[in-house]
Amino acid sequence: MLITLILIYVAVWACAYASVHRFPGRAGFWGLYALSVLVLPGVCAGLFHLVYARVDAGNAAGPTATLLLLGTGLALLAFPISRARIRRETG
Repeated sequence: MLITLILIYVAVWACAYASVHRFPGRAGFWGLYALSVLVLPGVCAGLFHLVYARVDAGNAAGPTATLLLLGTGLALLAFPISRARIRRETG
């Protein structure tokens, strides 16, 4: 579960980095922010579910839902903070 949260954070950071360097502007910010919040946590939680369901199929839905909620919250906060930090460091 922790590895999946780290994977979500790294993917969100990559979107923030792309929003500064590759797609600057308002459209790039909102597009990559939507991708970070709406898509990435779901994909990563789905991958976690595929792995965890092979271990404990009956109880895999609970940790997956928790991970999806935590990942979405992480993405909501981490994207703007990471983007501001990257913009400040690059000048």
